Amino acid sequence: MKNIRILGIIFAIILFVMVLIILVGMSKPKNNVEQQNRNQNAYPSSILSPTTEVVLNATPTLFITPIIISPTPPQFTGGSVETLPRSIATKNQQENNLKKISPYSQVEFSVIYDYRLAMFVVTLTDPKAQNKLKFEAWKTAEYPLLTDADYFVFK
Repeated sequence: MKNIRILGIIFAIILFVMVLIILVGMSKPKNNVEQQNRNQNAYPSSILSPTTEVVLNATPTLFITPIIISPTPPQFTGGSVETLPRSIATKNQQENNLKKISPYSQVEFSVIYDYRLAMFVVTLTDPKAQNKLKFEAWKTAEYPLLTDADYFVFK
């Protein structure tokens, strides 16, 4: 009970200080310079300023015609224009195709793409030596450009 009273007193003090700060901020007099600038801008003057354009013989129209500015393409974007060699493009396409069907399962092996390793994890069933040969035959037939060391990790 004693703690609740202490917390209530602290809360009341903080609330009182906040209200006091708000009231003092609102009652603070404004700068005379600010008020003079507002009064000067409130009424238009008849004196021309250097930025005022005078248009003679202007007739008002019902429609405003927009000015269309066609964008110009950038001259240099920072990247060099380079085409991938056909072998690299085909290798990337084979890797993406294998990622799309991942996880791929057979009786002898399964292939799962691990995004953390950025490699395919191949799990072989027993007998592993024989099933690794079957996996190699499947990989050579389906994805011949993907080499073992760069793309596959065996479990």
